[in-house]
Amino acid sequence: QLNEDELFETRLLKIEKNREKSSQDTPLDATQAIKLEKTEVVQFHHIEEIKAGDLWMDRFKVIREVGRGAMGRVMLVDDEAVGEQLILKFMHPELTTDGQSRERFIRELRYSRKISHPNVIRIHDFLIKNGISAISMEYFESDGLDYMRKHELLGSHSDIMKILYQVCDGMWEAHKKNVIHRDLKPSNILVNKKGLAKVVDFGIASVNSENEATLTKTGMIIGTPAYLSPERAKGLEADHRSDIYALGIIAYALFSGSLPYKGEPMSLLFQHIEGKAVPLYRLDKGVKAGVSMMVEKMMAVDIEKRYQ
Repeated sequence: QLNEDELFETRLLKIEKNREKSSQDTPLDATQAIKLEKTEVVQFHHIEEIKAGDLWMDRFKVIREVGRGAMGRVMLVDDEAVGEQLILKFMHPELTTDGQSRERFIRELRYSRKISHPNVIRIHDFLIKNGISAISMEYFESDGLDYMRKHELLGSHSDIMKILYQVCDGMWEAHKKNVIHRDLKPSNILVNKKGLAKVVDFGIASVNSENEATLTKTGMIIGTPAYLSPERAKGLEADHRSDIYALGIIAYALFSGSLPYKGEPMSLLFQHIEGKAVPLYRLDKGVKAGVSMMVEKMMAVDIEKRYQ
């Protein structure tokens, strides 16, 4: 079970003791007094109560919500302890009692922290207070590839290739650390106005090692059906080549403007297993033959026929 003391509370108590001692030694100046008066430390009972201006853990001042997902809320905050903005990903409290969801949440921190690369969002810490859990991570002002594709912001095929190269660099670093993403999709690829791309959300990743029990057991499918590899659609275990397949599906959609397979979730699983996508070069989208062959190899149903 999750031990709050081991994760954060012990360190927080030490910080509080140091602050108490400091406040006794040094009186507040006018600026500090005004700041304390304007900002209220909030003890949240539910993440839906969080609003702009709140101060959590006597440290994180909430600026605004930047996103939502099945796991919870994503908030932009100002970390007043270090003087910089970062992201807090709050987990729905009702999911905290679900051991598997909690484990997935903690794995995002544990495995992502192993990766230090310009094309991967940096994870900082796991925080918990009064039953509210959050992961702190790097703030990267950007748009998801899904948003860019929807609003036709991707640019030329050359621009798309530059994004894909960066994703490959980031995923290569993850794979060297034996970390598989398992849910690579456009919304998990962020791009800023300068064209810098970063991969985010290793929430259902597992270390590819016999020494680590994986979260996803054989026969259990977790992920987004549109980007799920054939082996995972069959309920089999994934390795790094499942990420390569997912990136192939992403590349296909970016170059063609639509996904290779469409339909209800179960229909999608069968389509991935059959692998009868129309090659890019036959869609008359101006895609070069070499690029079409590259994407086709990434999307090969036979895992041994993909890039290794």
